[in-house]
Amino acid sequence: MAWQQDYLLRMIEDLNLFMTRVIRLRREARPEEALDLLVGENSRISGIPPTLVYALSDDDLIQTLTARGALEAERCFALGELFREEGQVNQEMGREDEASIRFSKAVRLYTEALRHATPEHDKITVDGLRETLGNLHATWIDERSLDLLLDTLIERGAVDLADNVIYELRDEDIDGAHIDRARRVYREILVQSDYTLSRANIERQEITDALAELD
Repeated sequence: MAWQQDYLLRMIEDLNLFMTRVIRLRREARPEEALDLLVGENSRISGIPPTLVYALSDDDLIQTLTARGALEAERCFALGELFREEGQVNQEMGREDEASIRFSKAVRLYTEALRHATPEHDKITVDGLRETLGNLHATWIDERSLDLLLDTLIERGAVDLADNVIYELRDEDIDGAHIDRARRVYREILVQSDYTLSRANIERQEITDALAELD
């Protein structure tokens, strides 16, 4: 419905105004107040009590949002933004594990937003996801979210991010658990156009070499 779409788009616009308040508190070295604002807004938009939203796994969070009829692309994007900001505040406070939990939830929510939005949606892009992945090691992302993330990055042409995620996984892959995943991703990158690879600053030969090394 048109009214619902307008409401969801306004949600993103209102979120931008909300974030200016959070950023001001961060600049004024008032992180606890910033977190209080973020937690409250997260609960309001998700409709999930604060004590529950952080305890849910990524899959359970998405299922809960779906059960409440709230899995719209815009809502997922807004929640992704909030979790990313919470991660940054926790990181600034030296709470690395808490930050990583927030960042990992942001990754899944951004991924769902990108999966449910049309490629032409001008407010839902990979930018927030790119920033989040820059703060989060790939080993913090759970299995289900990881595969959805990689598929979505490739579909959106962000093959450099997919390559970075695989690199981080391989770097920590002591028992070879991610070899098949790496093979699949490298093969999917190789079928992308030269234009897509060029935009992502990826050399086709380096992916070919990485795949050959695995084989």
